[in-house]
Amino acid sequence: MQQKFFYILLLLLFSHCNGIKNIHIWQEGINHPLTFNDSLQIKYFGVGCMQITSGKRQVITDPFISRLSLIQTAFGKAHSDFLEIKKRLSSTEHTSFMLIGHGHYDHALDVPALDSLIPSNGKIVGSYSFKNQMTPFNLNHEFIVAETHFYKWIYCTDSTVRIMPIPSNHAPHFMGIRLYHGQYEKPPKKILTKTSQWKDGTIVAFLIDFLNNLQIEHRIFIQTSSASYFKDLQLEKEIKYRLPDVAVMNYYTLQSWMKKYSDETHETFGKQVIVCHWENFFRKWHQPVRLLKKWQCAKTLQLLQKKSDQFIVPMQGSKLSFK
Repeated sequence: MQQKFFYILLLLLFSHCNGIKNIHIWQEGINHPLTFNDSLQIKYFGVGCMQITSGKRQVITDPFISRLSLIQTAFGKAHSDFLEIKKRLSSTEHTSFMLIGHGHYDHALDVPALDSLIPSNGKIVGSYSFKNQMTPFNLNHEFIVAETHFYKWIYCTDSTVRIMPIPSNHAPHFMGIRLYHGQYEKPPKKILTKTSQWKDGTIVAFLIDFLNNLQIEHRIFIQTSSASYFKDLQLEKEIKYRLPDVAVMNYYTLQSWMKKYSDETHETFGKQVIVCHWENFFRKWHQPVRLLKKWQCAKTLQLLQKKSDQFIVPMQGSKLSFK
C-alpha cells in the first residue's frame, strides 16, 4: 500500500510538468556521432547519461538511454530498449570506464545492455551495493567498488584515462522521502524487472582526467545525483590543483549551491558547467522535451544562466565540443 501511495504522488507531481520558457537550451549536434579527435566531446542523453571522448579515449556515465513512460515506471517492467540504444549511442570501441553515480534505474538501467558493447578491457565503477545488484546479470567486465577507492586514482589499462570516485549524497524526492532507497548487502536471486528494485546504494561523484604522457589534457567533474551541495575539502584541493575544463552538475545540486553560496562564481566547479538531470525523463525520445519539475527547475535554470553564460543546459541527444 505504501508503495502505491508513492506512485500516486509521483503521478501527481510529474503530471504538472510543463514546457520550457526563457531558458537557453543547447541543441547543436543533435544525434551527431562523436568523432575521435583531440577535442573534448560530450554527448548528452539525458539525466546523467553521457559519452565523453578525447582522442581515442572514452568514458560513459550513468547509462540510461532507454525511456520508460511514467506508467511503465510505476506499474510495468523495467528493461532496456536495444533499438533505441543502437540508434542513439555513438561508437563505444574506445570506452575505458563506465561510471555509475548510483543504482536507481534512471542512472543505470542500460548497464547490462552496454556491457556487451564496450571493449573487454573496459572497467565498470560503482558502489558495492550496485555490484551486488548487477550480479544476476552476469556482467563480463571488471567491476571496481567505488567505496574502496574514494579519493584514489583508478587508471585504465594503458594509463590514458584515470578516474577518482568521490562520496556524495542524494536528496529526498519529496516530503523527506527517498524513493527506492536501500543497499544490496548480497546479490538478489533474480535479475531486476521493476524500477523499485533498482536501489540507490552509496552515492558517488567522479573526477575524470584524460592523460597524455601522464599529464592532464582534459579534466571533467561529474555530479549526476540530486545531491545537496556541500564543500568537500579533498575535492576542493584537487580542483585547485587543476580546475576542471567542464563540470557536469545536477540542477538540484546547483540550486542548493546558489542558496548556500550565492556570491561564489561557477568556477567553483569548472571553467564551464553543464546542467544535467533537468528534463522530464518519463517522455519518449520523439516527444517534446519538458522540465522535470516546473516550479523548481525553471527558476533554477533561469537564475544560473543569469548568473553566467557559462552554464550550459543541453538537449537530449546533443553533442558539445570543447578545445
